[in-house]
Amino acid sequence: MPFDIPKNWVWCRLENILILVSGQDLTPEKYNTTTDGIPYITGASNIDNNENVILNRWTTKPVSIAIKDDLLITCKGTIGKMAFLQENKVHIARQIMAIRPIFECDMRYIKIVLENLIFHLNSTAKSMIPGISRNDVLKLLLPFPPLAEQKRIVAKIEELEPLIEKYTKAETELSKLNTNFPNQLKKSILQYAIQGKLVPQNPEDEPANILLEKIRAEKQKLKKEKKIKKEKR
Repeated sequence: MPFDIPKNWVWCRLENILILVSGQDLTPEKYNTTTDGIPYITGASNIDNNENVILNRWTTKPVSIAIKDDLLITCKGTIGKMAFLQENKVHIARQIMAIRPIFECDMRYIKIVLENLIFHLNSTAKSMIPGISRNDVLKLLLPFPPLAEQKRIVAKIEELEPLIEKYTKAETELSKLNTNFPNQLKKSILQYAIQGKLVPQNPEDEPANILLEKIRAEKQKLKKEKKIKKEKR
């Protein structure tokens, strides 16, 4: 077993507790964009970053049907995008699998486990276009707690998610700051320098206007000696 689990938990394969529905592609004449029939979910583009299912195709000839509350997971190309289906019925293409429980279990817990196993799923992806098979998913080994514990785990994860998002945002901002900091620091130092704020001022220093007059006099001298050319106006 990969690691120790509490005594009242059990290790099992996904196939022991879930039904997996594989998708099938439809030829163009079998789907439409006029909302005729039931929605046709084709792939990762139908699942947005907020885990909402986007509807943009429909079919009157469904074959591979996912039903309300099924957990949809992308299995070709972009692997592992997931969303719970809110529609009563949809047809799924082969880039999508639908997962539903055989008996009572908290599918939100299953989703948490699958999210944790995405790296493993990606490592098993085959061919030039990444993909996972039914067997890859069904043979996944997962720790399975009692139903009440599943619900407690989900509740705790949902409680922590706002903090995770807050930390992620802070980390992103820190990373951006670390990337830009050297240039920003240099600009700030130069700005302080040209404003006379970088080093303490010494009132005994010769005033800059006197130095400027000396520079002008030296310039005139060099012009007379034809060591520098006169400026054209």
